[in-house]
Amino acid sequence: MGEKMDRGPVWQKKWTNQWSKWLEIQQITPKKLIGCTLLVLIGAGALTFTVLISQPIIRDQQIRTLVEPENTSTKVEMIPYGTLAQFIHDKPAVSILFGAPTVKTTQEAFLLLTKKEHEMNRKIYWYPIVYDQDQIAKTYALSAQELTFVFFQNGVEKKRVLYTSLADPENELIPEVNRLPMWNITDQKKH
Repeated sequence: MGEKMDRGPVWQKKWTNQWSKWLEIQQITPKKLIGCTLLVLIGAGALTFTVLISQPIIRDQQIRTLVEPENTSTKVEMIPYGTLAQFIHDKPAVSILFGAPTVKTTQEAFLLLTKKEHEMNRKIYWYPIVYDQDQIAKTYALSAQELTFVFFQNGVEKKRVLYTSLADPENELIPEVNRLPMWNITDQKKH
């Protein structure tokens, strides 16, 4: 029993001796210590910056790989992940379809849009709500679990149509999308 009590201090002494020898071998001076610390901090900062910059790019690629194949219409184009606010701001007039790709009506709506795209008078942009559902739902006052067509003019919402509010989507969807306000975009670009 006496040996066990002595082992703790012996181990601690060996560790301290090894640490001291390592420091002596490395000849760590305060300048070297500060330099090494700064190098580690710069490396950690660069790694953090890289992760923050690459995350939206990775998420956009994930969405394009997993979600975009659902869209076979030439009149529906996906908005790159993380660019929604800027996209709305940059366009004088734009119609956007919001909704999670997992919603039951998504596939039905895309089949309908593809089937009747020749009747559409405009391009629709799709923003699949996959990430940041709560933030997008709060910002644009919509539910990720419901397909919503929203028309924006100069960054301000002018009208919206809920897919589930249509009694007969087969016959009502395209006319409703075509009725979303459409302004003379060339005149707006001049102002």
